[in-house]
Amino acid sequence: YLTSRNVVIVFSEKPESCEFTKNVKQVAESGTFKDKLVFFYSEPSFPLHNRLKQFAGLENKPSLLIMTPKGLKFISTNSKVEEIETFINHFLSSSLKPHLKSVPRPPNDRNPDHPEIYQVTSNSFENIVLDKSHDVFLDVYADWCGTSVVIAPTILSLARLFEDIYTIKVCKLDCDVNDIDTTYISETDLPTIKMFPAGEAKNKPVLYSGDRTLSSFVEFVHTNAT
Repeated sequence: YLTSRNVVIVFSEKPESCEFTKNVKQVAESGTFKDKLVFFYSEPSFPLHNRLKQFAGLENKPSLLIMTPKGLKFISTNSKVEEIETFINHFLSSSLKPHLKSVPRPPNDRNPDHPEIYQVTSNSFENIVLDKSHDVFLDVYADWCGTSVVIAPTILSLARLFEDIYTIKVCKLDCDVNDIDTTYISETDLPTIKMFPAGEAKNKPVLYSGDRTLSSFVEFVHTNAT
C-alpha cells in the first residue's frame, strides 16, 4: 500500500484519547474516500513511528499525513471532521502544494563553516535559487555520499572565486535533511549539480555532467551565467 496507493496516516502520541484520531476514523469509516485513499494511524508503540515522523518533518502534535506513491507529502493539523474532509478533497483535486521538510535557515543563509557558500534549505530554495536576479550554481549533496565529500573542497574554491561577483551565487543543499522540489530537481544521483541562470531561463536549470574539477566548474558557470 505504501508504494502503490495514496496513503493517509494520522499521528498521535495517545490515539485512544485523541479527538483528532477519532475524527479521522470517522472520516475513514464514512466510506467517502474508500476507493481513493488507504487510512492508517501511527503511535509511539509502532517501531517506525519516530522514523515516519522524522521522514515527514512532523512536530510533536497530532498531524495528518497524506503520502503519494511518488513520495509527495501533504500535512494538516486541523482536527475537525469538516476540516479533515476539506483537506482530503483539496488533495484529491490537486489544489494543495506538497509539504517539503526543511531545516531552519542559517544566519544570512550562509554555510556556518564556509560563509562564501550559500546554504540552501527547502524553505529558502525559492528565495535564493529561484531568484531571477542571480545566476545560481547549486550542489545537491549528502554527507554520507563519498563523491559529495570529495568535491566539497572544490566547491568551496569555486565559491571563493565568485565571492565578489554579486550576480553569481554558489550554493549547497543537503538533501538528507531537506526535501527536494522535483519540479526543478528530478535527479536522484548524488551529487547533483545544476546551474539556475538568471532571468527567464531560471525555470530551465542546466544539469552538470562534466569533470568534477575547478576549471570545469568555472567553465560551466561562465557558459550558463547570463
